[in-house]
Amino acid sequence: MKTYCAGFLFDPDLTKVVLIEKKRPEWQAGKLNAIGGEIKPGETPAQAMRREFKEETGVTIGANNWNCFCILQGRQLKYKVHFYFAISDLCYQCKSTTDEQVNIYTLVANFKDGVAVANLSWLIPMAYNQIKKLESALSFAIYER
Repeated sequence: MKTYCAGFLFDPDLTKVVLIEKKRPEWQAGKLNAIGGEIKPGETPAQAMRREFKEETGVTIGANNWNCFCILQGRQLKYKVHFYFAISDLCYQCKSTTDEQVNIYTLVANFKDGVAVANLSWLIPMAYNQIKKLESALSFAIYER
C-alpha cells in the first residue's frame, strides 16, 4: 500500500492557509491542494510531513508541530493519506521551491468550483474545527467503500 501525508499550515489567527497549485498528477493539475507527498520507508507520517513541507516551501515545521486529524484509506486503490495541520507565523515565509506554486490563501466559506481539489471543501473545515477544539480533538479515519 502506498502511504502519503498532506498538511495545512495555518497562520496564528486561523484566517490563512498555505496551499500548493498542483501540476501533477494530471487529475490535480491547476488545482489547489494541501502540501505533502509519499511517505518513504523508515519515516513516520509526521517525519514525512516535515520533510515534504520543507522540500516544497523552504520552511521547516517540526514533526512534533504537525497534528494528524484524519486518515483516508482507499481499499481498491490501495493508498492511505495522513492529513495534518500546524499553526505558525512561518506561513508568511513559505515560497515555491519546486515547479509547483506555493501561496498563502485567505480562508473563505467556499472555494470557487474547480479551484481546489474537491476534498479541501471539507478537509480544511475539519482541520479548523480540530484546532478550535484541540483539547478534545479526535483523529478520524475514513475508508473508501
